[in-house]
Amino acid sequence: MEDLNMLTETVLGFSRQKEIPVKISKFCLELVQLMLQNNFSLFHVEGSVEEFFKRHVDSLIEDEEIHLREASHGITLTLYQIDSSKSEKDIEKVTRRLMTLKSSIKSEKGLKERHAAVIRGSAIVLSEPHVISKNLPSLLTALSYFISDRSPISPLVRTTFSEFRRTHLDNWSADRQLFNEDQLDAIGELLIAPSYYA
Repeated sequence: MEDLNMLTETVLGFSRQKEIPVKISKFCLELVQLMLQNNFSLFHVEGSVEEFFKRHVDSLIEDEEIHLREASHGITLTLYQIDSSKSEKDIEKVTRRLMTLKSSIKSEKGLKERHAAVIRGSAIVLSEPHVISKNLPSLLTALSYFISDRSPISPLVRTTFSEFRRTHLDNWSADRQLFNEDQLDAIGELLIAPSYYA
């Protein structure tokens, strides 16, 4: 585990250097994601995912560089898949954060913070496809407010809802019972497949 941490720190440090081209930086972050996926059992140790978040991911999600924040989505998603208890712990905190940030939608101010919160929310939603936890409807409702935000936030929200729709299509009649009417109203239009004939 220590060797993996050292390698990860080296690759992450390299990816954040300003003189590194964006493509190389993104490649480094994809490499970290692959290392996490292929060494799943090492990170499934109690507290390992939490420690990895604190040491690496939290600062990456909130980085000034948009390409680093965008690439951190895959790493965040992978970590939530490795340790679902982490996503269960974070879901309420992320939902509250999104709700406090919704007043600044479409403004330049707070873009980084909104993007970071949406990345976390999206990763939680996508980390367990076909499953709707008790707090997921609230998180989806909070994410829905950001559908008209600036890029890169809006495309990530659209992709998240598109993937959610795809993975819950078969059981939607049962899954929709877990949402209240206000939540269904908030996310309803986002779950309708786009029509090319309208």
